[in-house]
Amino acid sequence: MDLAFQRFRRAIRVWMAVSFAIFPAAGASQGVQISGENAGLPAENDFVDDLPTLMLRSPSFLLTERSRLTFTEVAAESGNNNSLIIAGLGALGEDRELGLISRREFAGDRQRLVGIFPAGSLDTLLLFDSNEGDRARPGMRNFAVFMDAQAGSDVTSFYLAYDDTLGDDGDYDDYVIRVDVEPLN
Repeated sequence: MDLAFQRFRRAIRVWMAVSFAIFPAAGASQGVQISGENAGLPAENDFVDDLPTLMLRSPSFLLTERSRLTFTEVAAESGNNNSLIIAGLGALGEDRELGLISRREFAGDRQRLVGIFPAGSLDTLLLFDSNEGDRARPGMRNFAVFMDAQAGSDVTSFYLAYDDTLGDDGDYDDYVIRVDVEPLN
């Protein structure tokens, strides 16, 4: 199958998922509710084939109940040293020198942070930072999320994605973090 046809199929799947109202009414479920601008999948993202099929730019996150959140670094593609700062928990970061590599997938050396968070907005708790790039918080254009288009109101895992140059390349692969949500009732 050629690359153009694969991208076309992926775009159709995303369009269909969004067309069938994947975002539920508030309070409908467990996990996290995510809203944002459907920006389509960036073809320049080095990890797009390994990520879920829906990307939302400028997202907002609402934790529907007290939950354990696990943040795990997954991949990075940047000449900058980027980090994700999680208020009250700490930071995940590319503090080791990456140099001018084109792509890095973390294997056995993945950093992970785990914490318990009350129900409510996560937007003020998350910050992508960079030694040379632009900062990003939820709601900003250089902060995105990849998620399963079929997740509906039961979003229990998703990927935070950072574009450290505020849209110069728009690829959202400069630092990618997986978030797993475990409601604690």
